[in-house]
Amino acid sequence: ALSVVLLYKIARLFFEKKVAILSSLLLLLEPSAIYYSNLVLSDSFFVFLLLLIVWLFVKPPSSSKQELLFKFLAGLLLGFAILVRPIGQYVALILLLFFIIYYFKKFNKQKLFTVTLFVLGIILIVSPWALRNKKIFNTYTLSTAGTIVLYDYTLPMHYADEHGLVLDEARKIFDSHVNKTGDKPYDTSLFLEPELRQASFKYLKQNFVSYLKFHLIKTIPIFFTDGLRDILYQIKVNNTGMPNVGSLIIRGEFLELFTQFSKSKINAILFLGGVLMWVIINLMALIGGIRLLFNSPRKRVYFVILSIILILYFSLITGPIANSRYRLPFEPFVFMLASYGFYYVLDKLKKEKNA
Repeated sequence: ALSVVLLYKIARLFFEKKVAILSSLLLLLEPSAIYYSNLVLSDSFFVFLLLLIVWLFVKPPSSSKQELLFKFLAGLLLGFAILVRPIGQYVALILLLFFIIYYFKKFNKQKLFTVTLFVLGIILIVSPWALRNKKIFNTYTLSTAGTIVLYDYTLPMHYADEHGLVLDEARKIFDSHVNKTGDKPYDTSLFLEPELRQASFKYLKQNFVSYLKFHLIKTIPIFFTDGLRDILYQIKVNNTGMPNVGSLIIRGEFLELFTQFSKSKINAILFLGGVLMWVIINLMALIGGIRLLFNSPRKRVYFVILSIILILYFSLITGPIANSRYRLPFEPFVFMLASYGFYYVLDKLKKEKNA
């Protein structure tokens, strides 16, 4: 609920009230956002922290003291966000580059001190955990999450697609190449992380072009997946299973895709309806983003660029695991661009009608 309020406040800094209201309504009514906010998972909390950080970062300060305070608080909150979801650690670099580029011509001691406080805020929160990991596991690495996802899911998905295997078979092959014990707490701990990371890099080095193509193609569905099928499947309303649309399309198995959907009308209806809705949203976001980049004051152009970078970052880093859950961090920014695009198209149609 607070994320909806924050999205409205961020949108009002750059857009008209009607755009801010529509952006907030889209987030308020988005099925995945509603569903995952009722589960004890990191996603909704991370979205709230991310929006609060962005608001503190882009809100014009009323004084130099407020600027220092806002950026320090943003750093502290980003430190917490990194501990909530390690995927947030690279957001620090994105925001730093945004700040430095935005104030490039006016960069002075005050701005340098501001950046220093932002980084200090992050370090104050993250460093105790990093030191703890160094003491126990002999590494400053914050989490195994990225490596585990890469080695246990993403790379086996690519291998399975390349060799015509099911995912579980591919994962067994990958498990046989490292010193996994079958003890989940150990296998997912930082004890094994360096070995999994090294094995991942070795595989990527040998299959870079093929994997890159796979990663980019499999990232596309995250922008269009309906989310409703997954939600109904998880709450046991729809037990018909869900075909892997992306994999079937990559392999050119369109007949199999049609066969899978013909077995379940509810899957077909939800997929087509959800995809259509997201096609419209993404089309409006594309129109809105292009229009804003070429017809906006400097301050808004920089915010639009920041929004686009965050959208691309969260979608690409998630990659082949194109679940609506992993769309949550960048949905608010898509909704802002889409809302602007919608009203731009609407106003243009009205003018053409009146002409």
